Amino acid sequence: MSGYGFRVQKSAFEAMIPENLYRNLLREIPMLINAQEDNVRVYKVRGQGEVTLFGESIQIENEEVVII
Repeated sequence: MSGYGFRVQKSAFEAMIPENLYRNLLREIPMLINAQEDNVRVYKVRGQGEVTLFGESIQIENEEVVII
């Protein structure tokens, strides 16, 4: 995930990426994990989602897909 977005917690990443990179990410995940031990969830947020942030914020430019 570090190539797509940034770490927001130990095991959580956030990324705002175009649709084509989103599709690439979904294809890559199964090849990078151990399906018997790992659990990866991708939440796709479109449109006018709402995020409330407390603390320091990393500047993000609007793209087509938000992954949290």
